[in-house]
Amino acid sequence: MTTYLTKNVKGKTHHFRATVQGNAVEIVNGVFYNWLAKYWQVCSTAEAANEQHDELINDKLNEGFEVSEFKELPENTIDIYDKAEWHTEQNFPNDLDDFQSYVHTGMFLAWLIDTDLVSDEFKTEHRKEIEQFKKQKITGSQIFQNCCDGVLMLNELNELGNQFALPYFSLNTKRYLADYSKVLAVDLPSFYYVEDTWENYKKLKAVLDKTFQEWKTEHAN
Repeated sequence: MTTYLTKNVKGKTHHFRATVQGNAVEIVNGVFYNWLAKYWQVCSTAEAANEQHDELINDKLNEGFEVSEFKELPENTIDIYDKAEWHTEQNFPNDLDDFQSYVHTGMFLAWLIDTDLVSDEFKTEHRKEIEQFKKQKITGSQIFQNCCDGVLMLNELNELGNQFALPYFSLNTKRYLADYSKVLAVDLPSFYYVEDTWENYKKLKAVLDKTFQEWKTEHAN
């Protein structure tokens, strides 16, 4: 049993989804393009789980939420854009250092920083690393590895960043990986072999800048 609720607050869509599975309730809630959380509440029995589900839903209805039809969208399902370990666990070349699993997303993070599409929280937490990146003393891939533990989260981007990245970078659409491979990995065995250099980043940045500008123009109309 799944119940999905939404509420519009100052133009932002708040959402809450509760799903009963056995003796537990899976909860997914957040605000479109801002944050998303997923967690479980385990109960003693299936009956208790259904009671907990009903209590959660009633609480949200009292807060002004309304029951809505659930349609799976990037905005209400994706909390993590990418993890380096997702790549090392699947078909990762044996002849490469594990650092190469950080490079493709690290370069995207670099562009997000350059384009001011990271969240205020990210800027505050990683101010020194961002300053070093701006001086080309460290790369976006190094920030992704050392500051993000190889995980790019929804809440590390600001609202505009998520509006662009959810449809573009999502591993479901693979549009970013297609552009990344076309620009940097044409003559390589796979995109994992792309070197983490400033020259490569600048080539990619030019394409991302153009794609982002086209996206902004399209969504301004």
